[in-house]
Amino acid sequence: MPSFNISTESFLSLDAHSELIGHASFNHFSNNFWGEIKTSNDTWKTTLENRLNLVDDALFKVIEDNHLSPTIAMDVAISSGATTLDWYRAFMRHGMDVRIIAIDRVVHCYVVRLNRWLSTLIEQNGHVLRFDISGRGYRPWRNRRDYFTGAALPRILMEQYIKWQLRKRGLHFPIRSSGTSTSLTSGPYQMIVPELRNHPQISVVEEDVLTSSDNPYPAVDVIRLANVLQHGYFNDGQIQTIVKKMHSRCRLGGLIVVCRNTSEGLEGSIFSTLPDGRFNLESRLGAGSEVEPFFLRS
Repeated sequence: MPSFNISTESFLSLDAHSELIGHASFNHFSNNFWGEIKTSNDTWKTTLENRLNLVDDALFKVIEDNHLSPTIAMDVAISSGATTLDWYRAFMRHGMDVRIIAIDRVVHCYVVRLNRWLSTLIEQNGHVLRFDISGRGYRPWRNRRDYFTGAALPRILMEQYIKWQLRKRGLHFPIRSSGTSTSLTSGPYQMIVPELRNHPQISVVEEDVLTSSDNPYPAVDVIRLANVLQHGYFNDGQIQTIVKKMHSRCRLGGLIVVCRNTSEGLEGSIFSTLPDGRFNLESRLGAGSEVEPFFLRS
């Protein structure tokens, strides 16, 4: 496989028209990049293409059976946005020219250049996501294997050195995503796949759906929550809060898709919204979503 490497800042500056996307090893580099991004709440930016095709097939069957014509969709917790792009293309293949509102808790990030050979990618709150040494990127977090190979100590020391440098240089957190760019800091960048940046039909929004109170969006026809609404991330009370919020964002008779990839395959449930915060189960994939009872008892 041909070698391919670009700096973090260069990668986050690419858009859909970049010739680099056609490089033979670009997808390999991109998948590794997102696979190593671990955010401050211990979630990952990994999202592989085409991993939700089966649930999308089930969704479009429900749309056809119910004679629906969606024009606005919402994708919640998009990670890198690779499957959001898949979803948009699926709508187009079915003759549905939708606009998608794509939401994730962490979208904006900044690159801080600490010296000629070292730069770091951080969240707005200062959490270190990645660091580049002479243009080659490394992850700061450690796994079990790192402690056996000896790679853990250098990563620990580098992360501590970066945090010390950030404090020393007087950076204040959270950094505001208002176009901040100095000789030290550049950004904000969007942590999404290049093909999604400046997409005319997909709006990427940074939002924590659990804590946000406002709803600045129009009523949507379809909402998808893929690999996010599950007990591994939320307790019962939080799940119920999100369920109610999704109902309020979806028009009456609209659809909500909840699914996740498991070791047994893709499992999911598709609901339509009824009055008074209630839902109707329209379809089930595999054993159905583990949070299905929270929708049916609403």
